[in-house]
Amino acid sequence: FQIVSQESDQEQFSQEIRLASPTDGRLDYVLGAYFYNQNVFGRTAGTIVGLGTASIFGDIESTSLAAYGNLDFHITDQLTLNTGVRFTYEDKELSYRQVGITPFVPSLASENDSLSDNDISPTIGLRFKPNEDMMFYATAARGFRSGGWNVEPQTSAVITSFQQLRFESESLQSIEVGAK
Repeated sequence: FQIVSQESDQEQFSQEIRLASPTDGRLDYVLGAYFYNQNVFGRTAGTIVGLGTASIFGDIESTSLAAYGNLDFHITDQLTLNTGVRFTYEDKELSYRQVGITPFVPSLASENDSLSDNDISPTIGLRFKPNEDMMFYATAARGFRSGGWNVEPQTSAVITSFQQLRFESESLQSIEVGAK
């Protein structure tokens, strides 16, 4: 028999500013900046009747800043070159503690950790519209996701620090070819 209580509180704020060109010229562009901040606090407490209790307390703050630009160059009325780039900087801070009074959940001392990631993600593509009802396209792009921590309750005695639960940033290269 298990009794669990969970509490969480989250606050976030984001703001984006964009400047876009008129759409009737040879060049169409969008320039922008993006800001995001999130604070998450969580507490989980559990009791396994007859085997003990465990509590996990944590706080993660994430801040992300980005600047980006996208340009469509209409080579002809049917052929368009698209290019873009996004620069992203992310900073994350973790404050966490796990208290276990059971053979299945070890205690982990209060710990602070932080990580920062940045990335430049480009994109380039061509679109060909032979008429209003048909379009062919090819695009190559790179995407990014920052790293973090797996802060679920830890039940392994091998885990002695939340820094062992870090995961690294990921990137993705994408090539897409198609018709609509």
